[in-house]
Formats: sequence, structure tokens, C-alpha cells
Amino acid sequence: MDPPIERDDDLFWLRDDDRKDPAIIAHLEAENAHTEAHLAHVQPLAKRVYDEIIGSIQETDDDVPFRWGDKGHTYMVRTVKGKAYPIVVRKIDEAKDWETVLDVNAVAAPLKYCSVGSFRPDPSHELLAYSIDPSGYETYEVRFKDLDTGAELPDVIKGTAGSVSWGHCDASTKYREVYYSTQDDAHRPDKVWRHVIGTDQSKDVCVLHEPDELFNVGFGKTSSGRFMLIESESTETNEVHYVDIAAGPGVDQSLTLMQRRRMGHRYYPEHRGDHWFVLTNRDGRINFDLVRARLTRPGEDGWASVPGVPGGGGEGCDGVGGGGGAPFQWSEGRTLESMSAFKDFLVLEGREGGFSATWVLRLAELSTDGDVDADAGACIASWHKTSWPSQNCCVYTSVASGNLSCVGANQVFDTDDVMFSYQSLTTPKTVYRYDMRTATATVVKTTPVKGYDADKYATTRMEVTVRDGTKVPVSLAWRKDAKTPKGPMLLSGYGSYGVSNDPTFSREDVPLMDRGVVMAVAHVRGGGEMGRHWYEKEGKYLTKKNTFNGEFTFICVWAIRMTSCFVNRFRGCRGAPGGRRLELHRHARHLGPKRGGLAHG
Repeated sequence: MDPPIERDDDLFWLRDDDRKDPAIIAHLEAENAHTEAHLAHVQPLAKRVYDEIIGSIQETDDDVPFRWGDKGHTYMVRTVKGKAYPIVVRKIDEAKDWETVLDVNAVAAPLKYCSVGSFRPDPSHELLAYSIDPSGYETYEVRFKDLDTGAELPDVIKGTAGSVSWGHCDASTKYREVYYSTQDDAHRPDKVWRHVIGTDQSKDVCVLHEPDELFNVGFGKTSSGRFMLIESESTETNEVHYVDIAAGPGVDQSLTLMQRRRMGHRYYPEHRGDHWFVLTNRDGRINFDLVRARLTRPGEDGWASVPGVPGGGGEGCDGVGGGGGAPFQWSEGRTLESMSAFKDFLVLEGREGGFSATWVLRLAELSTDGDVDADAGACIASWHKTSWPSQNCCVYTSVASGNLSCVGANQVFDTDDVMFSYQSLTTPKTVYRYDMRTATATVVKTTPVKGYDADKYATTRMEVTVRDGTKVPVSLAWRKDAKTPKGPMLLSGYGSYGVSNDPTFSREDVPLMDRGVVMAVAHVRGGGEMGRHWYEKEGKYLTKKNTFNGEFTFICVWAIRMTSCFVNRFRGCRGAPGGRRLELHRHARHLGPKRGGLAHG
């Protein structure tokens, strides 16, 4: 902004980075005392609600077992009553007994704080790399464990950003290397390093340094395990390099640039066979398109649409919402957010029509015949959109556990099965094993919520036409026998950074719905619910006013009229940026009791 605008911050005096200023501490203690006194009359109800929430938790529980790699290992995350942290266990093939891989409770015992940032067994499953934040400052140390003996290795990598990934590993020679990143003085991840097990951290090699303060670095292996992708990314632009870690030790491999950064261009590659598959927003396709490129020509000049198999293609999922041999063409109403590659399939996650969605693309078989067209195996044999019990839901590829979200539950490349997690406002998270070849889903586990009966609750989605004529979706949930015409409502929203505020299940909502409260989620502009344009074109920069300038408030007024709420029966909002709370309070003064009014809570 030129010239810059100066504003006085009336609350700047509250800043105390050391948390030691006696005047500020006394002020905060007085504020807390005032709050406790003001809410004293609701404490008996609050305790009952709290007890109901705690009572719904099954404290000892096993998450879904999932295969990892091609050595016959199955991993699982376990929680035990009375213990604060998860326990990761595993077994090999059909073994009956589970062995402990990492008990985070034991790791945390000598620490005042403990957070797991990464968990990665090496390809042979003989060593484990994991990272721990012992301070809460999001600065991690990477540790290594011998899974045969249970002993911790002397290698400890200090001062990392948390992520760790195995590079080239040769179990026969015991040569193993890992990649990790570090941060600059501003806590920005700016360097990616390579460490060889058994050597001192001072000998580690910096693989990439990102000097531009607008960019952060990240890294991770392709699903095939062949390439290490190293990314520099800002809020609007990214650039990807890669290392062929299957070809040998990193010291012998070059860092290759895939496509040079260009303002506003973002792209995300995956690997399968002799090709890259890339999600890109080039050519103004802000909701991303799928293209392919040969390994020998990875740059943008080699990118092309992924065609269907000539003449269509045979067995399996053909025609299930897509078509045999039909290309997966770009659609303005479809947003692609992420991609996972398997030997015979691509799984795309995104949104369509404002709803969470996933697609399965079956690829042509890879050929071992050198005379066959090299591009023949990079065609789409068939594709389909997956189907779920409710359209108004949140569906995504599963993670190992909510207690270990840094680990995905799909760790096998050569498979027909993928794990999906599904939930809605009235359905607890349910993990499905999905057969990508036959398009059939099997329930593996539903998160237990003790005392909860989903049949007693209902959910729907409505659209509210706001001031400029835009239709904004609102998701609703309630208990069927508790909802009343003049009952209370709790409205939440977000609408920032392109983040989708999906209708997901929360056990904390159940006691409220049992008392007649209608739960509502406003999918306002600035989020990603209706696609990238909902953020890029409708809720960012100069259009950010769509989020703040009355949209959420307008939905509040609509909610009051729809439910005939009294002024003291409506509460908004939760989960919203602080600025929107100010917007709510500002407009509340002008609505008045005759229009229902707003009360903050």
C-alpha cells in the first residue's frame, strides 16, 4: 500500500512476548474472573454437557489396521484408557500378536510437552524415523529407532520443521538416507537437507535453499516411492524439483526442476510408470486440470491432456458415472484438490456442485514391451465418481488415526483397494475399504460414540440468497424429536483462505441437539466449498468484503426468521476469524429486537 496507512492499535499494550508483565497478567486474571462470575449460573448445565461429551468417548479403542509397503506389514494406532498419547503397533502377515512400534506415552514421559510431527518406517521396516516437538514451538527433533531390537539410534537431528522422509535405502548394505527441512529465524521452512544414517548432522547436505521469504519449502515421496519431490510454495505460486532416489544414493543424483515458477501458477505432480500426472491451474483453470507428461519431458511444454483408451475399455468400473475409455475432461463445476497414484489407478479428491467428492480413474495397463507406444499406459481406461450415503458429507482418503494424522492409511502402491473416510453432521467418521476396480465400498469401522443413535437425527442443506443475489449454502442438523419451531440455533462459519468448512460430525454437538438446538454451518464466500472461485474470485483481496460485508450477518437474519428465534435464543458464531465476530457485533446494533436481533456467545 503506497502510501502506507497508519492506525493506532488500542490493544498493543497487551502484547507481552515473555508472558511476565505483572500488569498484563493481572488484567487477564481479572477478565477470567469476570467471565467465571458472569457464567456461574450455567456451570451446572455446562458440567452436565461436559460429562455427556466425555461419556460418549470410548477411551480404549483400536483404529483401522492398514497395510504398509510390500513386506507384509500391517500397522494400527491404539488408544488406551488413562493414557494421553497413542500407541502404534504392527504385525507381519497373518501373525496374531501385535508388537509395539512406538509408544508415544513413553516418549512423552520425561517431557513437559510432546507432539509427533512425522512417523515413517524405512522401506525394509527395520528402522523407524519419527519427529517430536518437545517445547510447543513447532521445532522438532528427528529420532530413529531399530524396530528389531527396540533400541534408539544415536542419530538425532535437531532443529527441524517436523517432516521426515526416507530417501535412497539399501537394506543389503545398510545404507539409508532421510530428507528433512529446517527453518530460518522467522520460523519459515527454507532449507531441505539429506542425512545419511550413522553420520553426524554437521555432515548433512543442503539439497535446496529457498531464499525468497514469500515461499516455504516442503518435500515428500511420490506414491510409487521412486522420486523425492521438493517444493517451494507461496500462497499463489509454487515450483517443484525432484530427485530420482531409486537410482542410487542422493549424492550421486541431480536435483531436477520440473517447471519454473510463474506468478499465480501452481502444479502438483504424481508418478506412475513412465509418466508424470500433474494437477495444474494453468490457462485460467483455477479449479485445476489433470495433465500428463513423459518422465523424459517433465516441463510444461510436455504437458498434455490425459486421453481415454482408444475404443473404450473393457471390464471393471466402466460407465459408473463416467465412461469406458472416456477422458477425464476439465469441468468448470469441478475442483480438483489432491491426487494419489496407484499402480493401476489415480484417485482424485475435490469438490463438485459445492459438495466434497472423490473420483477413481482406472489407467491402461503398463506394458513391458519396449515396442509399444510409450504413452499407451498413460491413458484412462475408465473413470467414475464415488457414491456415498449422503451427498452433503465430507469424504477423503483416510489417515491412520485422528491421533496420528501425519500418517496416511493408504501405503500400498500395487493394490485395488483404497481407504476412504466419510462423515456428515449426523454420521460419525466411518472408514470404508473401497475396491477401485469394482466400485464397491465396505464399512471397516465407524468411530464409536457411546449412546448415540444416528436414526434420531436429521440433516439437510439449504441455500440462502444474499444481497447481491449469490446463493450461499447452509448445512443444518437437528434431533428429530427435540426440534421446536422457536428453538435455538448455533450457527458457525469460516470463509477464509479457501478452506472448506465441511459438514463433519462433532460429538460436542450431540448434547446440544438433544436439547433442541439446531446446528447450522454457513459455507460463506472466502472458503472453498463451491470451488476455487468461491475464494479466488469471490472472497479474496478486494472481494473479501463479500465475506465480511453482511454475508454472514445476512445468513444470521435468515436463520432468525426461519426458526423464529428470540434475541436470546440465537448464538453466532464459532470457528470464524475474529474480524467476522466484529462484523456480527457491529451489525447487531442495527437489527433491533423487531428483526430478531443478534446476541454474541
